[in-house]
Amino acid sequence: MSYLPHRGDAEDVVQAVFIKLWEKSALLDSIESLDAYLFQCVKNQCLNRLKALKIQDQYNLLMTEGLLQYHTESEKMDPALQDQLQRAIAELPEGIRQIIQLKYAENLQISEIAKFLNISENTVKTQLKRGKKKLREGLKLTT
Repeated sequence: MSYLPHRGDAEDVVQAVFIKLWEKSALLDSIESLDAYLFQCVKNQCLNRLKALKIQDQYNLLMTEGLLQYHTESEKMDPALQDQLQRAIAELPEGIRQIIQLKYAENLQISEIAKFLNISENTVKTQLKRGKKKLREGLKLTT
């Protein structure tokens, strides 16, 4: 639990380690310290899971950015996906929605958005990050 954010992931890792241990039970005789071996196996599985989650998060971020770009540049988007994206954008808080629209529909740079809205560039970046996260959740891109 100290490595993974969700209890279910931690339980899955421990179960996978025990399955692997069962499959390789012939090697148990050569293991000097079973406690240390199990701890190291669980730790390695947790690190592998975190790496996979990071890759999935990067994929979801790229997917969201791609959908936003595609939505603003193309009329050939699947109507159902376009409708889902429009609903997700409409559900964003007003300030975040405005920043997302300026960034992707108007194709403004972060500095231009900050000047236009009279806010700091860091605020724009933070709001963009929050908006993309909410859109990923709204589009059900998270795992």
